[in-house]
Amino acid sequence: MIKNNILKLLILAIFPVLISGIIRHDVDKEKYIELAKRAEFQSVGEIWINTYFSGSAVLISDKYVLTAAHNVIESDTRIDTINNNGQIFYANVPINHRVVKSDSLFVRLDNKRLSVDEVIVHPKYLSDIDRGEYDLVLLKLKKPVKNIEPANLSFSTDEINSNVTGVGYGASGVADKEDVSMKMEKLAGQNVVDSIGGLSENGLKIYLFSDFDSPDDPRANKLGSPTPRELEYLSAAGDSGGGLFRENQNNRMELIAINKGTQFDHRQFQKTIHYGQTMRWTRLAPFQEWISKTVCNNI
Repeated sequence: MIKNNILKLLILAIFPVLISGIIRHDVDKEKYIELAKRAEFQSVGEIWINTYFSGSAVLISDKYVLTAAHNVIESDTRIDTINNNGQIFYANVPINHRVVKSDSLFVRLDNKRLSVDEVIVHPKYLSDIDRGEYDLVLLKLKKPVKNIEPANLSFSTDEINSNVTGVGYGASGVADKEDVSMKMEKLAGQNVVDSIGGLSENGLKIYLFSDFDSPDDPRANKLGSPTPRELEYLSAAGDSGGGLFRENQNNRMELIAINKGTQFDHRQFQKTIHYGQTMRWTRLAPFQEWISKTVCNNI
């Protein structure tokens, strides 16, 4: 049974299914749903490729949506093997990557379908898609969005130890249980920026890291304080492209990063299931020039 679970999870690590909103086992899920309904998070929507849900996204101006670049990449697949401590498993590995055409994409925001006019992937992501670094894309909409307030962007670099809220779509699960529900829902959860790292862009590290702390088991702590927040949670594939928000001095929520995904640790999973997993967020600060120039030059 353990080997079968490892196999399934190794495959998920290569091709993540729509798992998102893994919540504390001792907190009612409705609290996470209610948090996501706050007006500050109305800017968080969904990315669709034809009839396929691809991930989450954030409206950052009346005509631009920011999301993870891997949400707009299509690939063919081939069978490959994975050696996990001497155990050989088989998985489909993506090859022949390509950017989805704009007419195959649409954004769903507040139950409205928004057509995409242009797909602008960060050039360094395209230079080596297999590595998956610089995982950002701007989607220019065909028509401006009305009656939805875009997210307030923050390019500050003082994120470490900040209390943050992640918002996205996908399935959901409970931290101490392996099973997840594949019903897509908008959930929001809390965490803390425990670390900053990764490659550098414009002199700044490009990732924020948070771990999923358990209220009962200190073995789950990987980074920073072991004390979980009231609505501590873990994001994963369905949340990819969703937003990470922080409250500023004026008590307004600001977007500081875009969800990159969870770094799955199968050894930790055997010990504490979802607790102890770590998620990555692509910071906005290193990409301020690219975002600002792209949006301003294409209005």
